[in-house]
Amino acid sequence: METLRQNIPAIGFVLAVAAAFMVLGYLTHHASPCGEFLNPKISCNPSQEQIVFSRDLRKKVDAKVREVQATDRAQTVAVYFQMLNKDQWFSVNASQLYQPASIAKVPLMMWFIGLAETDPSILDQSLDYKEGSVKLTPHFDYGGIEHGKTYSVSDLIESMIVNSDNNAAYALASRLTPEQQTSMFADFDFRAPRGTSTEYRNDVKTIAASYRLLYDATYLTPEDSEKALELLSRTKFNAGLNAGIPDDVRAAHKFGERETTSGAWQIHDCGIIYAKNNPYILCVMTRGKDPDVLAGVIADISKLVYTEVTT
Repeated sequence: METLRQNIPAIGFVLAVAAAFMVLGYLTHHASPCGEFLNPKISCNPSQEQIVFSRDLRKKVDAKVREVQATDRAQTVAVYFQMLNKDQWFSVNASQLYQPASIAKVPLMMWFIGLAETDPSILDQSLDYKEGSVKLTPHFDYGGIEHGKTYSVSDLIESMIVNSDNNAAYALASRLTPEQQTSMFADFDFRAPRGTSTEYRNDVKTIAASYRLLYDATYLTPEDSEKALELLSRTKFNAGLNAGIPDDVRAAHKFGERETTSGAWQIHDCGIIYAKNNPYILCVMTRGKDPDVLAGVIADISKLVYTEVTT
């Protein structure tokens, strides 16, 4: 009995500590500010502020889209926005479908770079280019590969992205088997062309997803993701997203253009804008009468988003 009496203080201390841990465990499991089912990366205190920002920005972008459609600068516009460090995103007219055109060159680039991670010699393989594989005359023309010259796969990838060179893209695509083409479309959730048709349409959110894969290095290695984004930062098209941001802000992006049989145009620009401390994905897809006017619409939306993000 005496021994027990002497140990009561120690026993009490142990019981108190155990009780404290039980309470702490209960609070951690049952009374977390964010609850049990949310992403643990979410910061709960500023989350309402983030929600308000995203909601308000969406309203402003939606108003801009309605304005350009009401004034006939564009027939339709779709927008996807995603902050890369804050888990904020929204879309406008996400159900609209567009022909991706040259934006589809980004998955093609990623596919070939991915093949080269297993077999690096792929990038050094050469191709003798013969003129005439593509008859499309682009409105925004930045040159490309030349008839009668030999190019490596690496050269073709660079011209395809930097110059938006259709001939380089078709030269690369012709090296894929039908099974590889199907697999490539599946990798990026693209709606594949049906039968012998070369036409297909996709939504703005699907198109934008490739940039998240590159930013997070979840499709290619970090080294190759960095190379791909650096290549995209050298895209020569400056009339869309780039026209809406300051000259000293970098963007890794790709544009696309397509003139339809009815004479209408589709102009798109998607990529990552490296705003200081707040990089974000912005993808704008448009349909209308004048490609230069549509590029201006993209620039206006880009400027609106950049201003809101950085102020």
